[in-house]
Amino acid sequence: MNNKSYVYIGFVSKKIGFKGKISIKIDFGISNDYLNLDFIHIDIDKKLTPFKILSLNSKKNIFLEAKLDQINCEKGTMELMKRNVYVRREKITSNNHDKLNLIEYLNFEVTNPNHENIGFVNDVFKNKFQNLIELKNKKGKTLIPFVKNYIVKIDKKNKILILDLPEGIFDL
Repeated sequence: MNNKSYVYIGFVSKKIGFKGKISIKIDFGISNDYLNLDFIHIDIDKKLTPFKILSLNSKKNIFLEAKLDQINCEKGTMELMKRNVYVRREKITSNNHDKLNLIEYLNFEVTNPNHENIGFVNDVFKNKFQNLIELKNKKGKTLIPFVKNYIVKIDKKNKILILDLPEGIFDL
């Protein structure tokens, strides 16, 4: 399978009962975004294995309760515990397309205009006011507005973001 065709949405966090129902902790978007899915793909031994969804419910906007075809006992659910869950990229709702575009910058090296390394993109956050990137370096983590004013260049080929950040931003 081409993993670029799939998007990580969360992981199997726990079993529910003894008849094969699982809880999926959502890390991308909110659980209501995925209520119309027919299939999920679970990473088993570095292969994305498709599972047909028989029923799906949202819990607290951060969990999905799922009953999957062919998983009908506690043993079956235990084999899925803590495994990553993916969906086909085209199944991502329009609410999440902007964040999906931000995700491509994860693990990019971040440098200043003098090409001095200042860290790497550890996480991204879509916000209605401005998007944020979490920059991680030796000093820790810092949230930085991901706005045009700060972006000098985006080198997707070499996975480098060149940002001209205001003085003192790391002191906040």
